Amino acid sequence: MDIFYGNRLFDSGVTATASSENELLPAENLLRESRAKIWRTGTSTAAESVVFDLQNAGVTISDVIIDGYDTGLALSTVKIEANSSDSWGSPAVSETISSGKFTFGLPAVHELASGPVSYRYWRLSVTKALASSTADVGHIYLGAKDDLPEWPDHDGVAHGVADLSEVQMSRGGTSFVDERPRVREWTVPFSMITSAKGQLENLALDGALHEPFWMHLTDVTGDGTLSEYVYVRNRSVPRFVNKSYTGSAWVWNVELDVMEVL
Repeated sequence: MDIFYGNRLFDSGVTATASSENELLPAENLLRESRAKIWRTGTSTAAESVVFDLQNAGVTISDVIIDGYDTGLALSTVKIEANSSDSWGSPAVSETISSGKFTFGLPAVHELASGPVSYRYWRLSVTKALASSTADVGHIYLGAKDDLPEWPDHDGVAHGVADLSEVQMSRGGTSFVDERPRVREWTVPFSMITSAKGQLENLALDGALHEPFWMHLTDVTGDGTLSEYVYVRNRSVPRFVNKSYTGSAWVWNVELDVMEVL
């Protein structure tokens, strides 16, 4: 099971500068947590890009996730690039994200072939199939990945749907519904873990309730029904319960209670 948290685009001071943008859908939308706020390119040229200045060369990036994209982007040639300066003639990192990773409705997940790197400037480069068309991107994750060494309990995973609508009733008995989105939610328990505790504890401390993260459920149910990448937020901060001591390590139980972020 993989967890992607600590999106460097959400760090304070990060900027996004696009080669072109729709004035109502600017590139700075990519610095927000919601996937519904998109960056839309212009229509005057096939070559488009957005440059992110992380303001810091000391953060490590190993994985890129692109979501909330349209067919305009899926049919484009997409590259992720990185450099120590805002110069793109011969960047230190330049990797094409395979078109096979863009399946409409699913995130495109790319692990850097270069391995983890640290650069201040990052660029998403897009060559559209038609210059007159637009391409939309709703979300980009730039950060690291934690591959948990221990799996959650197959027999304890729960998932469902939460309706965020609010219902009020007048004194006369009339119901008023403020209809809001429906989102998916999961409960993912881990029993008797040792090695994964540190990584899950970092998630609890760094992400807490305020920062969403990506979770690759990696078929935790064992039947193929939940093998997907989901963008979620903790509904409650994970709490660790000590169960025993092996003589060399403490053994813990913990439960992730998460809800989808739109």
